[in-house]
Amino acid sequence: MVKNDPSKNDDVNTKLYSEDLLYNYKPGFLKNYFQKVKNLIQKDQVYWLYVKNPEYLPELKNLKKKTLYVPDFVARKFKGLEREKKPSKAFLDKMFKNYDFKYKMISSEALNKKIMNNEPIYYLMYVRASSERFVSVVNAQTGEIVYRAYHKFGYELKPKHIKKLNKAIQKAAKN
Repeated sequence: MVKNDPSKNDDVNTKLYSEDLLYNYKPGFLKNYFQKVKNLIQKDQVYWLYVKNPEYLPELKNLKKKTLYVPDFVARKFKGLEREKKPSKAFLDKMFKNYDFKYKMISSEALNKKIMNNEPIYYLMYVRASSERFVSVVNAQTGEIVYRAYHKFGYELKPKHIKKLNKAIQKAAKN
């Protein structure tokens, strides 16, 4: 019988309680989640996250002229199963090489302030659950998800995901 190594449990506890592991659970992000849920309840709608093809609302065309804010946690590369501690502007620029519009990396704290101050901005939300990735663009004032895409198998956002977003913006702008 193998006994648990208590030092390993201490490492896990230290990591869980001392490091920010839930990047997208700041008050502003939660505010937008709750706005979205409230709207779905009022409209008696079901919202399925696992969409086969990216979906968008006509409002996405606004990104042709507005800046897309990208939280800095998106720009942290994975090393094995752990993220690097510091965001990399070079990594983000590589990811956005196929994006024809304005974007700006911003700290989660600064983005949270913009959301809480009800500023009229759009931001990219990237959530990874195990090896599944969810990419969204959110209207910070309304909490409406104006673009969403689901990608299987991987840990990082990739240039091809941003390229799909770029195509959706162009398509929305034509309509």
